[in-house]
Amino acid sequence: MILTRSAHSGYQTTVPVPDPDEIPVRLKATETFGMVTPAYPVIAYPHKQEFGGDAIANGYVYRGAAIPTLADKFVLGDITTGRLYYADFAEMLAAHADNSPDSPVDLKPLHIEWENPYDGSGTAVYPDMFDIVKSAYHARGGAEPISTCPAIPVSPAPGERTSASPSTTKANSTSSARATE
Repeated sequence: MILTRSAHSGYQTTVPVPDPDEIPVRLKATETFGMVTPAYPVIAYPHKQEFGGDAIANGYVYRGAAIPTLADKFVLGDITTGRLYYADFAEMLAAHADNSPDSPVDLKPLHIEWENPYDGSGTAVYPDMFDIVKSAYHARGGAEPISTCPAIPVSPAPGERTSASPSTTKANSTSSARATE
C-alpha cells in the first residue's frame, strides 16, 4: 500500500475477502469504533529463499539517467537477504487507486553489475549486496567505514582515555548497476 492520511492499513489476510470488504477499527482488544475498508498493499513478495525475503527495508522512485531501465521505477531492498527489487511506479499508483487485494504489482529482482576495485577480479553480476559489502569491509581491514561527515570533537570525561582511530584503506570504486529481466 502507499501510505495516505486516514487510510486503514490493517488489510485482510483471509480468503475470500468478505462482502462488504470492511474490517473493524479496533480501539482495544475487545472495543471497536465502526468499520472501514482496508488499504491493500501494492507490492508484496513471499518469504521464500529463491525469491522474496523477510522485510522491506525501504525504497525510492529512481529519477536518475545513469540506469535507463530503472527510470520511474520504485527500487527497494530486503533487510535480511540483501536483495534489491524494483517495480513500475505508475503501476503501483494504479494499484493503489484500485485498492484491490488481487492487484499487487509485479516485483522484479535487481542484480548489481560491479567491478570489484579491491581484488582486480573484474566485473561480475551479484544477486544481492552481501558479497559487495563483504569485499569493502575486508578491504578496510574490518574497520568501520570512512565517514564523509566531519567528526564532532568530543572531550573525554575526566579520567577517560582516548584511543586512536583504526587505520582504514580508501579505494575508488567503479560501480555500476543494471536491471535484469
